[in-house]
Amino acid sequence: MCPSRLRVDYLTRVEGEGGIEIDLDEQRQPLDVRINIFEPPRFFEGIVRGRRCEEIADVIARICGLCPVTYQLGTLMALERILGVQASDQVRLLRKVFILSQYLGSHCLHVFFLALPDYLGYNNIFELAGEHRDLVNRGLRLKKIGNDIASLLGAREIHPVTAVIGGFTKLPPRSLLDGLILQLRERQDDALAALEQIAALRRPAWAGGRIYGALYHPEEYAVDEGVWRTSNGLSLSADEFAGYVEEYQVPYSNALRCRLASGAYYMVGPLARVSLNFEQLAPETLRAASRLNLSFPDYNPFDSIIARLLEIMHALEASIRYLQAAPVSEESPVYDIRAGAAASLIEAPRGTLYHRFRIDDRGLVQEARIIPPTTQNLSRIEQDLREMAPQISYLPDEELARACEVAVRNYDPCISCATHCIVTRRS
Repeated sequence: MCPSRLRVDYLTRVEGEGGIEIDLDEQRQPLDVRINIFEPPRFFEGIVRGRRCEEIADVIARICGLCPVTYQLGTLMALERILGVQASDQVRLLRKVFILSQYLGSHCLHVFFLALPDYLGYNNIFELAGEHRDLVNRGLRLKKIGNDIASLLGAREIHPVTAVIGGFTKLPPRSLLDGLILQLRERQDDALAALEQIAALRRPAWAGGRIYGALYHPEEYAVDEGVWRTSNGLSLSADEFAGYVEEYQVPYSNALRCRLASGAYYMVGPLARVSLNFEQLAPETLRAASRLNLSFPDYNPFDSIIARLLEIMHALEASIRYLQAAPVSEESPVYDIRAGAAASLIEAPRGTLYHRFRIDDRGLVQEARIIPPTTQNLSRIEQDLREMAPQISYLPDEELARACEVAVRNYDPCISCATHCIVTRRS
């Protein structure tokens, strides 16, 4: 029996249901750390088996209500590799805008409504809004433009329905895309002002290193193309990814965990992406970072809020560029069903998302595997708590528990995404 146990029964201001348990010795040093995920698993890999491949993208998008587009497009990208479908330049550009709409929506929700109260000393968004209404209104405006993009390209804000193998069922007219460009430009001042205000806030210091992982492309800030690189030297294609990343299960959680084949834990998400790909950020975003003396790589997880703000700025700027470059003409992709297997990697707001499917010659799904970002981050979150707890163990239990919650919220975990599957082992 441990001398004492710190418990957070329900994590607040995160998506899904989970808690924290930290066993402390007589000197209040951590003996064990557990992120308890007790939300019931949802067996999406089993649900799609036996379904036609054309149906499953919309099913898998239901894994997440915050970033359904990345689940949907990641599925389509893997299927297109199996079927030999090459997306046109128009589709590639519009898909990038579609993905970045999720960054705007998800990051704004986290930064302005879930995380910012921690940095300004409030218990919730309602307290914060009373004294910082300007920041909250900026967040609302920025989140709305993300929703507007998803609605325009996908026919609705939540769980869009137009993305299909090879393209879209219908595209908006050029006039509406040009109007969207004007709206994106109007929001750039909001993003810059928010970055300047929040970058000036005092954030906890953190000493130490960590392994980062993210997609990399030499010509752009990667969201759906390129190789997966880590800060310790790996460079992997989608087909190689699962050979170097191991999923495993712990008895106290309904979510799987990940580690590299070497046994090391790693981190995905906005801080990892910006740290690995800082020079690929859009030009105005880079200039703003330089003016504010923001440097990367950055190994302080409490600076994740700054990485998200940089990605918000980048999403606006890059979306304008992609929309200007995208021709808009209706396309009807043609393909033949064939058997095969393939994987894809895409950068969801919370980090790298992996899909792999095998289909038969009738187009029916025989195998499915999905590794969400939060699954990859859970062990690294626990490691953060192990490293942080000794530094703040002098705090009273209530303050220590609050600090641990803030550390978990740095990752903006999507617990429902992570509980899509568990492994059953037969004796």
